[in-house]
Amino acid sequence: MGERSTCIVAFCLFLLIAMMVMIVDEKNLEVGVDPAYDSFYENASKFLENQGLTSVGPASKVIIKLSLAVWAAIIGTLFTFPGLRVARMHWDTVKYYGESKVKTLLHNINFAMPFVLALLWVQPIARHYFAVRVFSGMTKPLMTSQAFDTLRVALVVGTIALRLALMPQQLQAYLDMAQRRLDLQKKEAGRITNIDLQKKVASVFYYLCVVALQYVCP
Repeated sequence: MGERSTCIVAFCLFLLIAMMVMIVDEKNLEVGVDPAYDSFYENASKFLENQGLTSVGPASKVIIKLSLAVWAAIIGTLFTFPGLRVARMHWDTVKYYGESKVKTLLHNINFAMPFVLALLWVQPIARHYFAVRVFSGMTKPLMTSQAFDTLRVALVVGTIALRLALMPQQLQAYLDMAQRRLDLQKKEAGRITNIDLQKKVASVFYYLCVVALQYVCP
């Protein structure tokens, strides 16, 4: 029941966020739905007209945006538990490599980059400062619009490469959970059979492939 309630709450939350994103003007958030819909509507209307049909065209923009919001909410719900798993692995990894400032910095960057990448599609925060605004002492923006798009793609590729490079350390932090379970079992009162203890430890290793997918897919 706990997992079901968490999924329902996550779906409602992500649906609300997705609907808020869909109503934001394209001048502030580069979703690309409005230009894509206008182009699709024009081409679909011409196609139907050439076929001699009297249809008014494809579905309205509201239906399209609502469908996209529901789809985004479903995807967000599917990634709820992987997100929690990645957050726990990041916490354990930072504690394990706390003495190395370089590794700690890399893991923190790896954890924060998805949020930073999302901000690059917010025009007032990203494109306006990099490709539109002309700072004092300069005659043109820092980069062209095409260069900014290339920068975003490069950062996405770099984030994927960094995540894969740090994957062994993240999975090792997850495997250390077996030792923590043993240490916790030693502090608990009562007895436990060897078979139950082996199952408790082996379940960590059996779940490794799932954890790897949860780390890579988001």
